[in-house]
Amino acid sequence: MRISLISLGLIAVTVAACRFAEHNGVDRTVASASAVWSGGALVMRSPGFVGADSVPIITVGTDTLVVRAQGPDSVLVAMPDTNGVLDIVVRYRNGMQYFTTVRVYGLRSWYTGPSMDWTIAPWPGSGPTALGFVGGHLVRLDYRTGAVSAPLTPDTGLNVCNYSPAPSATVSGLVTVHQFSTTVSYGNCGRLLAVPVIPEAAPPDTGPQDYTSYPVLHLSRGHWLVYSKNEPYYIVSRTDTGFVWVPMTTAHGEPPYGYVASPRGDRIVPTFGDANAFGGGVPVFDATALGVAYGLTDLGMSSSGAFTPNGDTLFVTGSPAGDPSSSVLLAVDAATGKVLGRALLSASSGAFDDGLAVVVDSVRSWVYVANGDPRPSVEVYDRATLTHVATLRSGSASVPDLGFRNGPAWAFVMNQAARRLYLTFNNFSRTGPTFVFEYDLMP
Repeated sequence: MRISLISLGLIAVTVAACRFAEHNGVDRTVASASAVWSGGALVMRSPGFVGADSVPIITVGTDTLVVRAQGPDSVLVAMPDTNGVLDIVVRYRNGMQYFTTVRVYGLRSWYTGPSMDWTIAPWPGSGPTALGFVGGHLVRLDYRTGAVSAPLTPDTGLNVCNYSPAPSATVSGLVTVHQFSTTVSYGNCGRLLAVPVIPEAAPPDTGPQDYTSYPVLHLSRGHWLVYSKNEPYYIVSRTDTGFVWVPMTTAHGEPPYGYVASPRGDRIVPTFGDANAFGGGVPVFDATALGVAYGLTDLGMSSSGAFTPNGDTLFVTGSPAGDPSSSVLLAVDAATGKVLGRALLSASSGAFDDGLAVVVDSVRSWVYVANGDPRPSVEVYDRATLTHVATLRSGSASVPDLGFRNGPAWAFVMNQAARRLYLTFNNFSRTGPTFVFEYDLMP
């Protein structure tokens, strides 16, 4: 039998490799998670990761990833700003290689959405939808398609005077708007209405004449939370003879840009609420007792907030008391106001660039926080510990540089069933399109 020199060479290499493996007695296989966040860290473990010389070189295509030793048999690999399945090559110092794949979750796409009148209000429910005004009409937006519905209420004339439609704190299906008035001006927005937007909702609820252009929230039938320029927050209640205005706070605070309501209907947090309006921290209102529940004394101003699905915990961002140049994320016991956890957000150019929106993942133990300078990004935090997990950035130059934008213009809309997160931005004026950034979420 004849054997070619090439065959003999291959046999020799194979035997040598076998002898090398036997001589070292080290298993070079690698274990790691199959899914990881974009901009996060992937833990890889192998018996071959021993000693300083055994920290591997890890590549994706032509890119070499940042790797650092974590322990005697593990390394941390910095994931690139991308989305999808990555083919990873692990190169040992002795020339051996190991191949694996990892699914990375991050920015999926972005698109230009419809022009809106002011800002939007995420709508609770099964789909990724929100409410907003288009041409003075109250409509529903579907973020899966970018489509805008027909007007949700009869065209009796709605005045876009409170920045965004506000779902009632306690009455499902009612949304706060202003009824158009021929005398509408900066100081006269028209009569408050809570209008039904779903067939099974309660009948409309009529409120008082509103003399401010700041956000208003329907608390319960006959009761409203109102902020008036250079005056306190009020709870306005309907009586047999008219409306009674009861002040809740002191005057001269900065006005809020909206409210976040607990799913239990018992707590209301103003977004961009100023502690100076209360004197004891950013006020958190009790929607059932019709008063102030407590103040968030750790904050000088709130930026955004979100409750857990059962309403027991509030996650709120804002400027720390006495430090307006920084931004923090707080976990708060919603019933008592006790601070359960605290994380400092990255303040790239001031607190108003960080913590612009917050949403709680109802499937997994994560909280998502939006930053907006210079390009949109999403920070992922562990819900239980507030440990920073990842930064979902864009690796594409095609994503617009939005620069500094006012915080109330940002909102999260979730699609839990499809594991998608939509970060939407409106330019906070009555002209120009919205921008929608769609992220894939880990299952």
